Amino acid sequence: MYFLAVNFHYIETERKYPYPGIYPIPPLKLRNQVEELSKHFEFINQDQLLSALRGQDSLADKCCMLTFDDRLKCQYENVISILEEFKIPAMFFIPTLPYFEKKLV
Repeated sequence: MYFLAVNFHYIETERKYPYPGIYPIPPLKLRNQVEELSKHFEFINQDQLLSALRGQDSLADKCCMLTFDDRLKCQYENVISILEEFKIPAMFFIPTLPYFEKKLV
């Protein structure tokens, strides 16, 4: 079995951010990557992964999970429609410390 986890952060136009170390992927490149991955892997969701880890279920021979960190606005604006178009599940990790501490970090 092959399991591939692919993580993304910024899905925006290239060179949008003036900060070094931030390299966004334009939505069209994400779409192309997802389309290519779908030719070789079956996308799985969180429940399928957890069920397989518990030994309750098995996964496809080649499976892939897409993850997105930090719950960024650009993800909602630029990613959701692509995932819906290809009917691909994904996990979005939301930082909760700012919520609980009631301050931005």
